[in-house]
Amino acid sequence: MIDDAEWAVEHCRVVHDPKSIAAREYAEEVLTRRGNEIAAEFGVNLTVALYPPRWTDTEGPPKAFFNNIIRRLQDAASSAVDDLDKSCQISARKGGPGFTISFFSAEDPLIRNQLLNGIKDSLEKKHEKQFTPALNEGLPVLLLLDQFDDQGSKMTAQWLFSIETLREVLIELLHFPDGPVSEVWLRRPNGECLRVLPLEPEQIADGLGYLWQ
Repeated sequence: MIDDAEWAVEHCRVVHDPKSIAAREYAEEVLTRRGNEIAAEFGVNLTVALYPPRWTDTEGPPKAFFNNIIRRLQDAASSAVDDLDKSCQISARKGGPGFTISFFSAEDPLIRNQLLNGIKDSLEKKHEKQFTPALNEGLPVLLLLDQFDDQGSKMTAQWLFSIETLREVLIELLHFPDGPVSEVWLRRPNGECLRVLPLEPEQIADGLGYLWQ
């Protein structure tokens, strides 16, 4: 019950692309051993930063992509010349040897698209399995978005977006105000709770934290 009315309440974390965990783990598995071997062979500190490609269950991991990365690691280590492009940046320095791998959080530099890619799949699933059934039961739907990091999850929260950008993305994804969701609230990293949709009148409340529990 909220304000003496019965609502259907749904929770969704605002995270980066959910497929990133499997993509990063596969990249580490494929590249770490070979990267250390190449660094030792040429006596260099070798670093690579990349955006590991995602894949579907039918496609399987992109082996050709990582075979190409390994070839580029060898070329950079042997020449001591950096190899930099949009999807992968490799640096080789004398010393070490050692190998370090890190990851870009997004392929697209636009914050709006990063946000869209992070929450689209989750909200589409909720639309089918939670939002629409609740609406059919005559219940208004309240969506709680969360920027808190979950210590039990490897998925990290997005925090670079503005409220205006979030509102724009949600209107598109939820077909607001004609879709099934009546209100959307966001819990910020500082614990502040504010209403994102509808826009007017804007509300901020510190007493709604219990809804996220």
